[in-house]
Order: sequence, then structure tokens, then C-alpha cells
Amino acid sequence: ADAVITPQTANVQCEACHGPAGAHALGPEKNVVVDKVTEKTCRRCHNRETDPNFDYQRDLPKVNHSHIKR
Repeated sequence: ADAVITPQTANVQCEACHGPAGAHALGPEKNVVVDKVTEKTCRRCHNRETDPNFDYQRDLPKVNHSHIKR
């Protein structure tokens, strides 16, 4: 996570949402991360106990990576 662009995710690594991606780590410019993030993915951490106000549709844009050049 980029602590400047998304300080709220400073301690959340890519694998938390996208799964392991060894090939991407070896050559990120050539290997696109393919695990699609779904509501089920988010609910592993954002559940009723840890984040009762979480709303997938509302909150997903907060973690949008469209600023990353591919």
C-alpha cells in the first residue's frame, strides 16, 4: 500500500486482497495480478464484528487502483 496515496491501508499488503502473486513480484511490469476482488474477498476482514458499517458498493472506490499505470 502507498502510505501517501492511501494512508488507511498502510499496513495492508497486496496479497490481503489479491492473493499470492510471486510472478508479479519478480516482474511487475509484465505480470498482471489476476485475482478479482469481490465482496466475499473484502468480507474476510470487513465483517459485522470488525467493520459493521462496511458497504461493499460504497467502499470499493476507496481502494480503486486506477491511478496505477500498467
